[in-house]
Amino acid sequence: MKFINITEQNYTEVAEIYRQGIATGTATFQNSVPSWEEWDSSHLAHSRIALFEADKMLGCGKILFLWKNAVRQ
Repeated sequence: MKFINITEQNYTEVAEIYRQGIATGTATFQNSVPSWEEWDSSHLAHSRIALFEADKMLGCGKILFLWKNAVRQ
């Protein structure tokens, strides 16, 4: 097993993980799988990792820009 950075080239596998999470109804607040551009602009570039075994992505981890849209009252 090895950790690899998530890039546009392997984002299709991340998107599939999103799709499966959305299908559960409990894994994400999103209603649709984001495009690469949407995903790329909302995640920190230095904190995008995926765990691979052979050529299969087993899982991924990332850090969001949550404060970007936060409103303080």
